Amino acid sequence: MDNLCSLSGLDPLWDWNLTWYTPHPDLTQCFQHTVLVWFPCMYLWSCGPLYLVYLWFTGQGGISLTSLCCAKTVLGLCLVSFGFLEVFYVLVERSAEIHQHMVFLLSPVIRSLTMLLAVCVIQWERMKGCRSSVLLFLFWTLTVVCSLVPLRANTQQIIEEGFFTDAMRFIAFFVYFSLQLTQLILSCFSDQRPSTDTHTYKKNPCPVEDASFLSKMLFWWFGGLVIRGYRTPLQAEDLWCLREEDSSDCIIADLEKDWARECSKLQQKECSLSGCRPTGPKLTEQTQLLKKLRQEQNSGFCLFRVLARSFGPFFLKGILFLIFHDIFMFSIPQVLSLLLGFMRDQDSDLWKGFMFALLLFLLSSLQSLFNHQYMYSCFTVGMRVKTAVMGLVYRKSLVISSAARQSCTVGEIVNLVSADTQKLM
Repeated sequence: MDNLCSLSGLDPLWDWNLTWYTPHPDLTQCFQHTVLVWFPCMYLWSCGPLYLVYLWFTGQGGISLTSLCCAKTVLGLCLVSFGFLEVFYVLVERSAEIHQHMVFLLSPVIRSLTMLLAVCVIQWERMKGCRSSVLLFLFWTLTVVCSLVPLRANTQQIIEEGFFTDAMRFIAFFVYFSLQLTQLILSCFSDQRPSTDTHTYKKNPCPVEDASFLSKMLFWWFGGLVIRGYRTPLQAEDLWCLREEDSSDCIIADLEKDWARECSKLQQKECSLSGCRPTGPKLTEQTQLLKKLRQEQNSGFCLFRVLARSFGPFFLKGILFLIFHDIFMFSIPQVLSLLLGFMRDQDSDLWKGFMFALLLFLLSSLQSLFNHQYMYSCFTVGMRVKTAVMGLVYRKSLVISSAARQSCTVGEIVNLVSADTQKLM
């Protein structure tokens, strides 16, 4: 990397005297033109193909071409054209010494190709019915955050040297940054429902169904109910309708299909094993008891496997939130130690204290955010598992045989439905 920067006439990739041991910190020009440009591009190119494959298998139908999608596409094409115009400018103005400006030629090409990939992702999401993109929201966030350092450098250069010293470059940068910021703002909104979505009309639908990724992470969709409850006491009609994926009809119907499939597999396995055994005298009472116990254990394992297959992805999402929460929780004491060390050192630069305080605030906010997402995921999964098991037990009690009723009383069945399933929460 240093050799590439030296060929372009730039300073090394990293300089501690310029970045840390100085009252006015800054990043090197090589770092700004390489790492800050390439890092968001590497993120999109590494996660984009997997995300496209995921959408291929989980698509819900196409979304019509809305104004939001058109705006994202047009802005993305503008970002693509800006990069290629920069490449054309370098080729025309510095064609004689092009080998000495490889960084200025390579970075715009990578950036333009990445923006072209982002436009393709936007259209692919529209065709697959994705209303709010997690991938692109994080990508635009990374691009804006990585552009803050060049923004500060260009602003400081304008203040010190004047705007007209390099007006064309300043205008191009600020327009490009504005387009990136606009894309980030547009990614905070959710698109309309897919045209093939058979959505039934609800008088008071739950707003989380139409919420964007940022709204779900920050629970903005819940703010309307809080404001209404602050102004007037909440009534029963103020509560939202239950989501379809949280309703007992949907949960039990999906689980019954998996449970019937798993039971048929278990019966086929038992039949194949019993068919291979030689016929002999009548089984003893101990052998029958062991066989019954093994069947009960297999049934319990099958139930656990069905529940894991149905609700495992939602539970793993909660575990992922918990992992991020723990990472931020263990990082906060380390940053606090650095802040205390700054306060003990009388010769430290003031900007380091502001940086540690800001970093401590961000880590605490992210820890709280992921903790609430983890709790929300756990309560949602627990509610669905409880509903599923309660429905299975209730439906089984309706078709239970008379011989089985002798070993299981009505009170025990009622306790299973009403009390024991509550422990799953």
